[in-house]
Amino acid sequence: MKAPLITVDNICMDFDGSHALRNISFEIAEGEILGIIGRSGAGKTVLMHLMRGVEQPPTSGRIIYHVSACPSCDYIDVASSTGKPCPQCGGTLAPLDVDLWNETNDALKRRVMRRTAIMFQRTFALYGDDRVIENVLHALDDIDYPQEKAINRAADLIDQVRLSHRMMHIARDLSGGEKQRVVLARQLAKEPFLLFADE
Repeated sequence: MKAPLITVDNICMDFDGSHALRNISFEIAEGEILGIIGRSGAGKTVLMHLMRGVEQPPTSGRIIYHVSACPSCDYIDVASSTGKPCPQCGGTLAPLDVDLWNETNDALKRRVMRRTAIMFQRTFALYGDDRVIENVLHALDDIDYPQEKAINRAADLIDQVRLSHRMMHIARDLSGGEKQRVVLARQLAKEPFLLFADE
């Protein structure tokens, strides 16, 4: 098995004395896909938010990201990139373990969080009056993607989610499934090393 990208170690989460999560432990390797199933209210979304570092910390346990980081700039990548040149500044990427909820350096936690993306359950975070390609261009603009390359990159992302035939359609006119695919293209635009999908 590959070295883990993320380690979830005995995570517990209580809300007003009720256990939402109790002693959850697993590892996800780089490139691995993990599906978590359970009935409604079982804590799947709570776990995902904890793994992303949002909302409130767990009652106990740790979530550790095993990454490589550039000491000269804010760039973070997967651990297998250790020793490679940083694509932003040319520095050398070094191994780093980030204990997400026990990290005293909030800037380091934010750096990891910026390299993750999420597709929310039943939420179409789209600009409804904009075309599909404009929605993806907004996402590229958010990450300061070079403008001279943005149109081609947006078209590639839309093609990846098999929506090229709808590229010039207004987002609000799409079906629910098509809207989800546009949201996926927007999330992929961030080039995350970890993508969470809530249903």
